[in-house]
Amino acid sequence: MEKTDQQIYEEFASQLCQWGENGTAPVTGNQDISYGLELQEKRLQKHHTKMEFRLTKRQVRQGTAATAVFSDTRYTNKLVWNAFHRETDYYMDGKKCLTVGDDEQLYTVITWLNNQEDIQTSYVCPNCGAISAVGVLLEGCPYCHTRFFMSDLFPKVTNYYFLPDYGMGEQEARNRVGKWMAAGGAISFLLRLPGLVLDMIHGKNLFLLLITLVFTVGVGAVFGYFALSIRLLVRVFGGAFKMAPRAAGQISAKKRLTDFMKQFDPGFTFEYFFGKVQGLLKILIFTDDRSRLAVYDGPEFDGSGLDNIVDAQFDGAVSLNGSRIEGEYCHLDLNVYMTDVYCQGGGLKRTSDCFQVGLCRNISRPQDYGFSVKKVSCRNCGASFDATKERFCPFCRTRYELREDDWVITFIRKR
Repeated sequence: MEKTDQQIYEEFASQLCQWGENGTAPVTGNQDISYGLELQEKRLQKHHTKMEFRLTKRQVRQGTAATAVFSDTRYTNKLVWNAFHRETDYYMDGKKCLTVGDDEQLYTVITWLNNQEDIQTSYVCPNCGAISAVGVLLEGCPYCHTRFFMSDLFPKVTNYYFLPDYGMGEQEARNRVGKWMAAGGAISFLLRLPGLVLDMIHGKNLFLLLITLVFTVGVGAVFGYFALSIRLLVRVFGGAFKMAPRAAGQISAKKRLTDFMKQFDPGFTFEYFFGKVQGLLKILIFTDDRSRLAVYDGPEFDGSGLDNIVDAQFDGAVSLNGSRIEGEYCHLDLNVYMTDVYCQGGGLKRTSDCFQVGLCRNISRPQDYGFSVKKVSCRNCGASFDATKERFCPFCRTRYELREDDWVITFIRKR
C-alpha cells in the first residue's frame, strides 16, 4: 500500500534523529539530502565533534498540513510540516559542550512522480549510482542487479528545514500555564514555610495561618502566570525584532523573484527555489575540496570562513539584492540568513550569519523539478557519473556545466 504524506513525514523526522545518533542518512530523503548529511558527518568527524537532536512532537496547533505548492508534467511537490520541540546536543572529544533547545516547525518538501507508470523517467540506482530508466530499475538494475519497487524510488523528501514556532495550541497553553502557576505556588509555599513553622511554635491562630498560606500560594501562582507571560512576550518580541527586517526582505524577494522568473519559467515557485538554495549552500559549506564541485562555478577561495562550520541551520529568510539576464543565463544576487555552529578555540560557538550568494542557471532550458546533481551523463561521451564529486567526466575529461541544467553558486561571501 502506498504511503501517505504524513507517514513519509513522520518516518523522515525519526530517521533524521537517527542520523545524529549513528550517521545513517534518512532513506526517505533523496540523494541530495543524503549527500549533504554525508558531507556534514565527515566535517563533524574531522573536528572530533558530534551532534544529536531529539524531536518531541508538540500538541498539533494547526493540523499537519500537506499542500501541493509546485508541480510540472512529471512531479508534484507537497509542503508538509508539524510542530516539535527540538533539543540539540553538541559534543567535542566526547564531552557535551553546547545544548540548544527551542520550539520549531520541521518543514519538508515531498516529491511525487505524477504518473507512476512513466517508465521512461531516468533515475540513479540507489545502490550503485548507475543511471537507468525507472522501468528498467523495476526489473532490476542492469549494473548491480538490485531490484526495486516503485515506492523505493518515489516519493522522496527532497528538502527540509526548521523554522522557529512562537505559537501554542489550546491544550499546550493550558498545560504550560498550569506548570508555571504550580511552580509559582510551590516556590511561594517553600518561602513561607519557615515563617509558618515559627508562627505555629509561637502559638498563633492556626486558622489564620492557613488562610495566609493559601493566599501566599495563590499570589505565587499568579506571579507564575505573569512570569510565563513576560517570558513569552520577550521571546516573541525578541524574535520579531530579529526577524522583522528579514521577513520584510523575504516578502519583497518572493514577489520580485517570482515576477522576474515567471517570465522565463512558468513553473517557478519560490518554495522550491528556497529549498534549492539551502541544498547548494550545505554542499558548498561542508565540502573540503571545492575545486571538484559542479555546484560551485566561481573564483577560487580558501574556504577559511566555512571550513570550521560543523552545523548550518537556515533562519527561514533570504533577500534579493539584484537580478539580471546575460544571454541565456539568469544571474541572482541573494542574502541568506543562517545560524551556524563553529569549531573555535577548542570549543563550539553558535552565531548568526548572513551570506551573500550569487546564483546562475540557463533559462533557455525548462526546469526539471525532480533533478538531482547525481543524475547526469556526459554530453560528449554519454557516460554517467556523480556530478556532486566530479566536475569533469572521468572517462573523457569533458567539463560538466551544471548551470546548463540547474542552479549553481557563482560566488559566496560573508556579510
